[in-house]
Amino acid sequence: MNKKNIYILLCFLSILILFGCSVKSEPVKLYYYYFNACGACNESEEFYNMADSVLEGIDKSEYEIITVNTFKESMPESLKLFLEANSIKTEDVSYPMLTSGNNYITGLEDIEKNMRELLLSSINKKSFNQGQGGRESTGNSYKQEGAYKSGPSKADKNSSYFVYFYTSSCRDCKNTENFLKTLSSGYKLNVGEKDVNSRLVIDHKNITQENNLALLQSLFEYYDVPKDKREVPVMFYSKGYINGYDNIKKNIEKIIIKGEALNFDYDRLSRENNIKNLTPENIPGIFLTGLINGFNPCSISMLFLLLSLVISKKSNILKIGFSYVAGKMAAYFSFGIAAYNIITIVDSTAFRNVQYGISIFMIIVSLILALLNFRDAYWARKEMYKNVKMQLPGSLRKYNHRIITFFAEKADSGWTVFFIFILGVIISLGEFLCTGQIYVATIVYLAQNTSGLAGITVFSFVSYVLAASLPLIILVVLINRTKKLLLISEFVRKYLPVIKVIFGVTFLIFGLIFVTYII
Repeated sequence: MNKKNIYILLCFLSILILFGCSVKSEPVKLYYYYFNACGACNESEEFYNMADSVLEGIDKSEYEIITVNTFKESMPESLKLFLEANSIKTEDVSYPMLTSGNNYITGLEDIEKNMRELLLSSINKKSFNQGQGGRESTGNSYKQEGAYKSGPSKADKNSSYFVYFYTSSCRDCKNTENFLKTLSSGYKLNVGEKDVNSRLVIDHKNITQENNLALLQSLFEYYDVPKDKREVPVMFYSKGYINGYDNIKKNIEKIIIKGEALNFDYDRLSRENNIKNLTPENIPGIFLTGLINGFNPCSISMLFLLLSLVISKKSNILKIGFSYVAGKMAAYFSFGIAAYNIITIVDSTAFRNVQYGISIFMIIVSLILALLNFRDAYWARKEMYKNVKMQLPGSLRKYNHRIITFFAEKADSGWTVFFIFILGVIISLGEFLCTGQIYVATIVYLAQNTSGLAGITVFSFVSYVLAASLPLIILVVLINRTKKLLLISEFVRKYLPVIKVIFGVTFLIFGLIFVTYII
């Protein structure tokens, strides 16, 4: 090769090198979606100002911010593609929303708090994908509650996937979360003589949120975790689990590098794992249980006593009857929520043993109450009511009678609804020894099948209380229309044996349900 050709080649290579050095990679795109119908407002400019402050120190050439007002453009193409890629339903979207890659943050407060971390993670991931494998100094794939969100189905086969359980009151959990923030968002693995760029995915689950505690219990069973190690913090992955802050800090990267966290098949795990969760299909059963308890003779007898006094005074039966039932509903709902919270506020390290003990206790109690109700049915059929055991003690009945008589005298005052409502609250507490047996079993059932007062749990309590009040509401309406209190009372007394048998069968069913929790 002559000198002229060598010079030309060197010049060409120099141009390529200079050109290559001058080319910058595409900046990370941050999409800010918001909904604002105000023509005089400039939320876009406000967000840019906030971003300048939060992202100070980060080279602006590394990122690009794009703001979209969804009031003007209901479903922009960029958002549509993001939702489709992450299997998010349109109705589940809340604004404002900040997206980057497959991660997103909702809520202005969370966006301001976590935007910098999201951007650094995205920049770090971009560098990693360009071949800078190994551990990075900044950024991570940490998914914080209310911040980065991803479901288990989002992890592909090359992701190092962990399900991490924690609680906000746990010191080791806080230390673990701080450590997880220091991990790289990706690792370059060598699996079977093949290089794999693995993205780290950590699916955070707070055990105080609905259904997460049930999921944790089921994973303990599935991975055969020893009882003395059933505690948080704990992380599950494809080949096993790690628990405790020190253990997680020491071993998680070793697990990732060995490729043991790859190929996490969450769908298969869900199918094979017998997770005891409350579902909408359980609501009719809860409603039916409440309806059965609504026919409790103790509850009906107190209502009859009140209405007999009301009729004798020629007061408004509907107003007084409905006020009384409303008071009972409020008391039962409040008691149920309080009892549920007491049962579920148990430290996770002792949870399983406590729940096991509760199940054993409820099996014994359910069996005893079933037998007593069958016994009462026998004596009620023979009309020997003095032998009926499942009723309020005589002293408590007398107390309830005095209270009802006292409040009934206030029925014609200007505070009628208030006084009778308070009466309903007081009587519901006074008769709870008789009427609360099925309710307590229902509360324990809900506590063992849910993990927080949200959505379906609250709806279950509402369904039960409404169903339990329905017979009383119907009786108030019938007595108001017919004024034949004695006739209706005799009808209830006639079918007392049937009511007792139904109660007995209900307790047997509860007993069987609790048996399934210990086998």
